[in-house]
Amino acid sequence: MYRTTIRWRRRGAVLRAISAIDMALWDIKGKIFSVPISSLLGGKKKKIPVYASSGYYCGLEAKDDLEFIRNDCISIKEKGFKDYKLRVGSSNFKNDLKRVEVARETLGDEINIFLDANNGWDILTTISFCREVRQLKVGWLEEPILHDNLSGLKKIVENVDIPIAVGELESTRWGFKI
Repeated sequence: MYRTTIRWRRRGAVLRAISAIDMALWDIKGKIFSVPISSLLGGKKKKIPVYASSGYYCGLEAKDDLEFIRNDCISIKEKGFKDYKLRVGSSNFKNDLKRVEVARETLGDEINIFLDANNGWDILTTISFCREVRQLKVGWLEEPILHDNLSGLKKIVENVDIPIAVGELESTRWGFKI
C-alpha cells in the first residue's frame, strides 16, 4: 500500500488510512492467537509512566482562564498525577506566562510541568517564552513551532535551556531518522 501511494503523497489521510488497516490486521492477529497486540510486538512492560494532559484553552477571559488552570491543577493533584502537561502557544504571551506561574504555584515542586504550544509560535517568541519561564522548572516544551521547520527548531534548541519535544506530527520510520 505504501509503495503504491507515492503519487498521492505519503502523509496525511493516505498514511492514516494505511495505518488504520495495519492496526486492524494486528488486531485480527491478536484475536487469532488470543494474545494482546503488545505481546505480538515484543512488549514486556506492565507499567508505563503517564502524565495528565490538560490545561486546554476554554475561551475564557484571562482571570477566568487562570482560575480554570488553578482548579485543573488541584484536580490533577487529587488524582495523584506526578506530571502535568499544560497548553500554551496562544497569541497572548503574558497570559501564557501567567498560566505556567499559576500551575507551578498550585502544583508545587513535587509535580513536573510540561508545556505544549501546538505549533503556535515563531522562533523568537519561543526563545523569549523559554527565557521567561526558566525559573519555573518546566520539564519540556512540545512543538512550539511547525514540526517540519528543522532549522528553526535547531535555533531554538541552541538558545534555550528547556528541552524541546517534537515528533507528534511526524510519521514513517524515515521521518524519524532526521
